[in-house]
Amino acid sequence: METPEVHVHPHHTGHQWVDYVIAGTALLVSVISLSVAVGHGRTMEKLVAANSWPYVSGNLSIGNQGEAKGNMLLIRFANSGIGPAEVRSLEVFDGARALRGFDDLIRLTRAAFPGVQGRTGFAPINGTMLPRDGHVDLFTFASPAMSDASVLSAVPKLSGLRFRLCYCSVFDECYLRDDRARLARPERISACPVVAAPFDDHLSDSRLMAESPAQQTAPVEPAARHR
Repeated sequence: METPEVHVHPHHTGHQWVDYVIAGTALLVSVISLSVAVGHGRTMEKLVAANSWPYVSGNLSIGNQGEAKGNMLLIRFANSGIGPAEVRSLEVFDGARALRGFDDLIRLTRAAFPGVQGRTGFAPINGTMLPRDGHVDLFTFASPAMSDASVLSAVPKLSGLRFRLCYCSVFDECYLRDDRARLARPERISACPVVAAPFDDHLSDSRLMAESPAQQTAPVEPAARHR
């Protein structure tokens, strides 16, 4: 004997328009709930991205290290953002001219400080993961013979140094910062571009580094250690 099929039908009120209102209300509540869930998910994504936002900038400075050490020229890239940053490309410019590597920086320093001998430091940055509050001292030149007068005369010769840097967060959100722009703010981009004249920071490719006295390679360290 076959079991009869049982068909379950939704409860009806007996009034067709009331049934339509109830069904429409249920559908509307479902759509609103879905929209709220999607909006909440997007908000959480933005919150996570904000909590991992890197902010990398490059700066040229010349500061006094005391009478025993004299003045020091320093090119530092620091991450003052919330999350870590992977540096994927760097361009260095002296005015309109692109500097191709440490040799060009050494020549520029020698021209700015003629006849001054000192301690030179180098550190690669391409491919480096900069932690929060971390930095890389790309290039340093220090000498007791670097007087305040020589610094003042060197400033105009070094004032054209600018940097164009591309870096990405741990979520592969990339930013391009061009110091040649009037307002050098990082611009959000989909991916780091292929640059025409990248700065070659491979230490083995420099010919003039061997001629620089007391050369050294600086490690990546948290900025707090230098405060």
